[in-house]
Amino acid sequence: MERVTSNSLEEAIIKLRSTESQIMGLGKAAFSADNGNMFPVDFLAITTIKRTSGNT
Repeated sequence: MERVTSNSLEEAIIKLRSTESQIMGLGKAAFSADNGNMFPVDFLAITTIKRTSGNT
């Protein structure tokens, strides 16, 4: 198992933060699809977006 160093963790966090606006944009696009009708898999998408963005 590869040990995670603080530098690689910090780099990963920075990279994740830089993609946050893209993730939110994809979420908005998904929720506006099909006139905003919700399907079971949409709840998985909501959970993923919230977890990725750090919003609880």
